[in-house]
Amino acid sequence: MQCLLHPREWISGPVCMYIAYMLATADKTNTILTRILNEVEIIMVPIANPDGYELTWTEYPKFRLWRKNLSKRGNIKCVGVDLNRNFNVKWGEYGSSDDPCSETYQGPFANSETEIKAISQFLQDNKPVLGAIDFHSFSQIVVYPYGWTTSSPENEQHLRYFADWVASSASQVGSQYTAVQMGSVYLASGTFGDWMYSREFQQSNTDMYGFKYRPIPLTVELKPLSENIGINGFLVSPEQILPTCEEVFPSVIKFVSLLLENEDSWIRKT
Repeated sequence: MQCLLHPREWISGPVCMYIAYMLATADKTNTILTRILNEVEIIMVPIANPDGYELTWTEYPKFRLWRKNLSKRGNIKCVGVDLNRNFNVKWGEYGSSDDPCSETYQGPFANSETEIKAISQFLQDNKPVLGAIDFHSFSQIVVYPYGWTTSSPENEQHLRYFADWVASSASQVGSQYTAVQMGSVYLASGTFGDWMYSREFQQSNTDMYGFKYRPIPLTVELKPLSENIGINGFLVSPEQILPTCEEVFPSVIKFVSLLLENEDSWIRKT
């Protein structure tokens, strides 16, 4: 699970911390959580873009809505790369920019950024990966690949099944979430979810016996809804932090439970 790839999306940070806290303090009489903790290694990346996130605090309010990291190159006056456009999958094709001053600047080449290299290498070193959730804000949607095209992905029914369950689990507790393919909402290439669902990643995502795994990567766009609020959607009020965490946690547990249930039938390949 990953949070704060885009530093202005503050609400995602507490969500990761809340999930970690709830797992670390889980009641041993809770059979579902006990099984998950006994059988699954859960990797948490609470701040995937630390330099950018720090900027939103140290230079508040001027840079409260900063989206990129803080990498610098040569004499280019503008700073930073959109880390969720820098993964090595359909890099530089759709929904990203080659303009260093753009908020969606894709970087000079795929995997150019230290953060992306670290995330990619860590996941490849800790294979097999069954699934992942990348938390962002905002829109209250659960997004599955692909983002670089409006065409349906391979095995869309599997992705949709997971996304529907995550959305409904969150909706039962609090706000209404909807499952959608990313490309049907906005086009974006070089994203974390698309990279994890790429053939390149699947080919190397093997266990000690050589079985390949096709992971289930989702992006959860947290509160609020996106209707008619513009950039103010990133400014979640303090009283909404805990309710957001509480409505998302059951959906995470459902997601992990479904990964375990479907590992042999959908995820692991011969």
